[in-house]
Amino acid sequence: MPNGDSEGLAAAESPPGTVYLNGSWVEPTDAVLPIDDFAITSGVTITEIIRTFRHKPFRLDAHLDRFEQSAKLAHVPLRVERDQLAELIAEAISRRGASLTVEHDLTVSVFASPGRNRHYDPGTITTGSAKQEPTLCVYAFPIRASRDAVLFELGQHLIVPSIEAVPPGTLSPKIKTRNRLHWYLAEHEAARSEPGARSLLVRGDGVVTETAAGCLFAVIDGALCEPPRDSRLDGISAGVVRELAVELGLTCREVPLQINDLLSADEIFTASTVYCLLPVTRLNGSKIGDETAGPIYHTLLGAWNKEVGVDIANQFRVIAELGS
Repeated sequence: MPNGDSEGLAAAESPPGTVYLNGSWVEPTDAVLPIDDFAITSGVTITEIIRTFRHKPFRLDAHLDRFEQSAKLAHVPLRVERDQLAELIAEAISRRGASLTVEHDLTVSVFASPGRNRHYDPGTITTGSAKQEPTLCVYAFPIRASRDAVLFELGQHLIVPSIEAVPPGTLSPKIKTRNRLHWYLAEHEAARSEPGARSLLVRGDGVVTETAAGCLFAVIDGALCEPPRDSRLDGISAGVVRELAVELGLTCREVPLQINDLLSADEIFTASTVYCLLPVTRLNGSKIGDETAGPIYHTLLGAWNKEVGVDIANQFRVIAELGS
């Protein structure tokens, strides 16, 4: 990996034409949406976040499956076919990764909306018969590690805010959407309660769901437990955890966990696309276990490292030292 702040900062400069937006590659500053796009007027946006390992997208097929599922359930038309989208993702990685070493991986963001909302047309849509073109954007950027790098050892602190999880009957948890106002409010409330803490949402009946940045797992009586998948987004990374757990001979259970179950758990950790796996060491101010990353967490992270050929925690530390 490159050493020194100057090299790290140079790598963070974005070359021209790294953002795909509606048929064209443009510079980030030129990637703009019309003010009447459904993404802006109504928050109707589906999304996927993908990360690379050595500049190769990880679990791309699973992400594409979920993106297509989100599009179908949210009635968001896609302007390109699946194979074309995969090519755009590869191109975004190539364009943005050209200025980075292969060890400095990337995050890829994909989002789509139905396009322009005629009810908010400022006067630029001239005819009622004009074809409705959906919006699609694909871009990559260097992994941001400054916040999470220290958490691989120190662990996350979670706070349960007053904001409740969105009921599945209101919005299907199978849709990965950027309509995240409830998470925005929950994260602000958690940070006010404890600076640096993240929010953990529960349902109206007290069952735990997920955090704003990951799927939750708890080690209880030696078993790896996770909340019911019918009431929260089933993360791609959560699927990786289950696969690795089975390979390691761990018992996996889907359990309607309550906060008291978590407070007595031996370990808690979360899985997410970019950081992969992070421990939780405090919940609502109470210590989890001995307030350190536990043995099952370390075993799973080690198995993940082996699968991708990268020491994930060390990668985050090095990237953070470069200022990203």
